[in-house]
Amino acid sequence: MPTQRLSMCRIREVLRLRHVLALTERAIPHTLGVSNGVVHDYLRRAHLAGLS
Repeated sequence: MPTQRLSMCRIREVLRLRHVLALTERAIPHTLGVSNGVVHDYLRRAHLAGLS
């Protein structure tokens, strides 16, 4: 199954929910309607890129 891609607005929203609102990695997918793996992957990529 191909991986789901998020728009830049959605990626920013994932980062905002995680770092500003301090939601857990399990709560973010329910908020945005995406899978846990998608959220985990984007948070991992942001961390590797040095974004916080």
